[in-house]
Amino acid sequence: MRASTDCNNPSNDVNIVHSEERTAANDGTFSFPVFDPDCNRYRFSASKPSDFWLPSNQNVFTGVPSQPVQIVLGPRGGKVQIQVWDVATDRFIRAQLDISRKTIAGKQFGSLQTATNLDGSAITELLPSGEYSVKVISYPCANVEYWTSNGPASSFIVKPETVLRETLRIDIRNIKPRPRFDGHPRPRCSVNRAAFR
Repeated sequence: MRASTDCNNPSNDVNIVHSEERTAANDGTFSFPVFDPDCNRYRFSASKPSDFWLPSNQNVFTGVPSQPVQIVLGPRGGKVQIQVWDVATDRFIRAQLDISRKTIAGKQFGSLQTATNLDGSAITELLPSGEYSVKVISYPCANVEYWTSNGPASSFIVKPETVLRETLRIDIRNIKPRPRFDGHPRPRCSVNRAAFR
C-alpha cells in the first residue's frame, strides 16, 4: 500500500509531497497516520507484483479522509524479463531500453524507459497485458555510452499472470550512433572481442 499527500504551507509558500508505504494485513486492512496539518490532499494506491497485480491509483481525497478507504485492485498483468546479447562482445550487456505498448483502436499509450542491470542480467517489468515493442536506445562502447535514435527493436506479447523471457540480439558494431554533443558525427563502435574475454 502507498499513501501520498500534498502539503502546502501558506506561510512559507512551500509545497511538499510526503509518501509512505506499508504492507496490508492478511485480511487486507491497512492504516496510515495523518502526515501533517497542512496536508490536505491524499492519494492511496496498492499493488502486489508477486501476484501480478498492477498498481491502482483510483482514490483521491481532498481533505483528510474520515471514513475507511477501500481500494479495489484492477486487472493482473504479466512480467517480462529482458536481456540484451551483444554479438560483437559475445556477452550480455547493460543497455538502456524503451518499451512501448502498441496502439489499440486509436488509443495511445505512453512508453517506459528502463535498463538491464550493470552486469547484463535481465530487468523484470510488470506490464498490463498487450502487445509491446522494446528498442535499444543506448549501449556501451568501451568506456563510452553510445545513444541511438533507431536502435535494434523486438516485439513481444504480455499475457496475464505469466512470465516472459525476451532476449534482444544486437551487434553494437552495426548500430548507427547519434552525433556527439558538439554536433560532430560519431563513428560506429569498433570492438576488440579479445578484450572482453
